Amino acid sequence: MRKRIKRSLPLAVLGPQCAFRKAAVQRLEAAGIPYRIAATSPSLDGLWAALQGGLGITARTALQLPTPLVANKSVHRLPGLPIFPVVLHRGPNVATPAVDALHSLLGMATQDALAGLTHPQRSRIPRKA
Repeated sequence: MRKRIKRSLPLAVLGPQCAFRKAAVQRLEAAGIPYRIAATSPSLDGLWAALQGGLGITARTALQLPTPLVANKSVHRLPGLPIFPVVLHRGPNVATPAVDALHSLLGMATQDALAGLTHPQRSRIPRKA
């Protein structure tokens, strides 16, 4: 009787402090899924290049995903990732009406962009009248 060999899942990731990398590794280990770090990049552009080169798969949002790549929640029947918070920081000594307005606009734009990725039917696309 032949022993079934499980191949390790090749991951393309950013550095060790990346929240997506940490969550993916944690979920794979908890599920007992063998993996290996096949490619590491210090930049998102480098990560996209590694993925386009077929070096592995990664855990990211679909935000600004390059055209040849696809987001697929069910690929390889992998465990889901946790929800990641999005935080917009600003300096403590910066309080002007312009900075407040920019902070508010960036917060709304980020919420809308992320909501569109999670719930595409709810995304708002501005239309000219």
